[in-house]
Amino acid sequence: MVSVLFFIKRKKLLKDGTASIFARVTFNRISAEVATGKSVMPSHWVATKGRAKGNTLANKQINAFLDQMEYTLHDLTLQIQRAGKQVSAKRILDKYKNLNAPKMGILALYSEHNKELKELVGVTIALATFKRHETSLKLLQEFLAYKYHAKDVQIDEVDLEMLQKYQHYLMTVRHNSNNTTVKYLKNLGKVLNLGVSRKLITASPLEEMKLKTEAVDRGFLTKDELARLADKKFEVERLEQVRDVFLFCCYTFVALTNVCLIINKLQTNNRGIGNGLETTCLHHFA
Repeated sequence: MVSVLFFIKRKKLLKDGTASIFARVTFNRISAEVATGKSVMPSHWVATKGRAKGNTLANKQINAFLDQMEYTLHDLTLQIQRAGKQVSAKRILDKYKNLNAPKMGILALYSEHNKELKELVGVTIALATFKRHETSLKLLQEFLAYKYHAKDVQIDEVDLEMLQKYQHYLMTVRHNSNNTTVKYLKNLGKVLNLGVSRKLITASPLEEMKLKTEAVDRGFLTKDELARLADKKFEVERLEQVRDVFLFCCYTFVALTNVCLIINKLQTNNRGIGNGLETTCLHHFA
């Protein structure tokens, strides 16, 4: 059962001499507290009842507010249970805090994030960064449709439980490795942090996850293998170009992202060199 207790802190009075009223929610003997935004004169507070005494209009309004808040907290508990999620005092209060927050879907926010990101390609970020977030958005969209049959969910509904299910989805349904899964989750984490900065949510649930990448031996190509690749004939001209870019990176130690920036700059200057090659390289090397 969930219990709600209202109390004041008599030793920390406000400038007008009143004491702030707090709500303590307890579930399974674990409690969490939140300020109600209301205050009362300490002499007017009845601790045993958790309400203000007297028939003044101000105290009646305070009690009416506390009655409504208690009802809302119990109703939110039922909503969490109906959704099949684990009930906790913290989750109840988090849901309460987000009641009056601006509403926005996580996919809508991610799309907005990517739109702004695209405008920075070639300015402050590489095309590969934008492409990575586009892929992450697509995977999250697929997950929500697969698991919840939803086109989008409110950002405040994205909690630790949902992120854990998303992690499981990436590793089992999508067959991604641990490191790839961590990469996609961290991409989503940037969007959740954006939600925090816009006050759409109070905190990012990703902070509760312990994400660790594993050391991977990527191996390397021998001189003979590079030579065989150089002599390989492809029927598709685009693959020939990708092969040449790959070999260039191998022989010069220039990073693929830097090569793509050069190609993008040439395209921007309309020199007609490497048209579409940047996107193709990123697609095949991803």
